[in-house]
Amino acid sequence: MKKIAKIFVFILPILIFSFIAYYLKGYRIELVQNGITLSPETECKYWCLESIVISLATFPIAIYLIGWANSFSDWANKKVSNLLGVYGWSLVPSPWMLRIFGIVIILVEFWAFTSNCNCR
Repeated sequence: MKKIAKIFVFILPILIFSFIAYYLKGYRIELVQNGITLSPETECKYWCLESIVISLATFPIAIYLIGWANSFSDWANKKVSNLLGVYGWSLVPSPWMLRIFGIVIILVEFWAFTSNCNCR
């Protein structure tokens, strides 16, 4: 049951929002290839919409890294030790590094959102 919940909470939003971002980028490229020029305001709105969708796609990764850093680090250590036959503490980042990486992802998402959605 926990694996099904993780799929719906973690993997499904990433797939859905990644597909939407891919579709938006492809649609904008198709418009430009067909000779349709977009106004600067419309172009800015597309960039803003793409950044919002990409942020929604990467947000579950950041939450996962921040919330489940200890269990992920333990799981990865077990997998590396089983694979290599040694304890893989030097190959797997510590839980604090994973949390910091998750916070950096959120900060980059916020920066991308504010810089791309500053349409004037």
